[in-house]
Amino acid sequence: MSCQIGDVAEFPFSGSHMPSAGLSLYAAGRPGVAIWICLMKFPRRQFLHLAISAAAVQAMSRVAEAQQPKHIGVLMSFAENDSNAQAWIKALVQQLKELGWTDGQNTKLTYLWAGPESQRELLAQELLALRPDVIIAAGTPAASALFAINRRIPTVMVQVADPVELGLVASFAQPGGNMTGFSNFELTIGGKWLQFLSQIMPNIGRVGIVVDPGNPSAGAYLHAVEVAAPALGVDLIRSNVRTSKDVEIAFDNFGHASNLGVIVLPAPTTSLLHESIVAAATVRRIPAIYPYRLFADAGGLISYGADLVDMYRRAAAYVDRILKGVRAADLPVQRPVKYELVINLKAAKALGFTIPLSMQVAADVIIEQ
Repeated sequence: MSCQIGDVAEFPFSGSHMPSAGLSLYAAGRPGVAIWICLMKFPRRQFLHLAISAAAVQAMSRVAEAQQPKHIGVLMSFAENDSNAQAWIKALVQQLKELGWTDGQNTKLTYLWAGPESQRELLAQELLALRPDVIIAAGTPAASALFAINRRIPTVMVQVADPVELGLVASFAQPGGNMTGFSNFELTIGGKWLQFLSQIMPNIGRVGIVVDPGNPSAGAYLHAVEVAAPALGVDLIRSNVRTSKDVEIAFDNFGHASNLGVIVLPAPTTSLLHESIVAAATVRRIPAIYPYRLFADAGGLISYGADLVDMYRRAAAYVDRILKGVRAADLPVQRPVKYELVINLKAAKALGFTIPLSMQVAADVIIEQ
C-alpha cells in the first residue's frame, strides 16, 4: 500500500487488516478499533519520537478507559412496581457497594423492567444496544430472551429453574459460553411442597397446581411435583393462570373437596397476581403453599422456596468477579443454599387449620398478626 507520511485511517484492531508501512495505535473508547498512521519514508529520528509518543498516548488511553465507570445492565422479568423485586435489587446494589462498586461513581446501573405483559425480546435488544460490561438477567423469561440474541456480553442469571434443560448453559459445573448464575430450583422441592401440605391436611387426596404456561421454567416445577405425588397417593389437577380472571377460573376448576390442597408454582405472573391468588384460596378455605414469602405476607398460609435476597447478594459477587476479569464460562452455576419457610398462623386460624408444632419449630418466619 502506498501512502503519504502522516496519513491516518481507522482499521479493525487486528494486525492482519492493517497496512505494514505504518504504526497502529489503540483507540480509547473505541473497542476493536485502531488508528493507523503512515510512516513510509519517515526519518529515523522522527520515527523514534513518534513511536515513543504513540506508546505514551496508548498507555494513557488504556488508563483513561480503565477509569471509566463499568456499565452493569439489569433485565428484570418483573414489573417495576413489584415491591419484592425492588427488595431483591436493593440487596444486589448493597452487596455490589460492599464489594467496591458504587452506582454513580465507578459503576453505572441500567434497569429494564419486563413485567408479564412486556415485550422482553425488545427490551433485551435495547439493553444489548447499550453495550454494558456485564448483564444481570433476573428470572427465566429475561435469561431466555437474552440468550436468544446474546453470545458475547457476560451474563449472570438469577432465579432460573433449570438452565441446562433450557439450553442456556452446557452444565452446572462448566456452563461454557457467556452465561452463568444462580438457579432457584432443585427437584426435591416438589416433594417438600407436598410434604408440608400433607402435614397440615393428613387426608389430602387432590392437589391443584397453579401454573403460568408462558413461564419457560413451568415444566421443571411441574415435573418436580409429579415425581413426588405417587408417594403420597394424591391426584394432581393443573390450571393455567395468566390473568386475575384466570385465577378465579382455576380455583373453580379445583372444586371444593375437603381433601383438596393447592400448590402455586413460581413465575413472574403468579408473583404479580399473588394478592388475587391468596384471596381466591382464602375465600374457598383451601390450604395452599406458595413459592415466595410475599404470598404469606399477603395472607397466604405457607410459603417455601429459595431465599431470593440471599441469591441476589451472591449474584453481586459473580458480577464483581467478572468485572475483575474472570470469564463467565469459568464460574459454575450454583443452586440455592438457603431456603425460607414462612408460616402465617393468622391465616391458619382463619382457614380452620392447625399447624403442627414440628413445622412451627422448623419455620424461619412465623406471622402471627
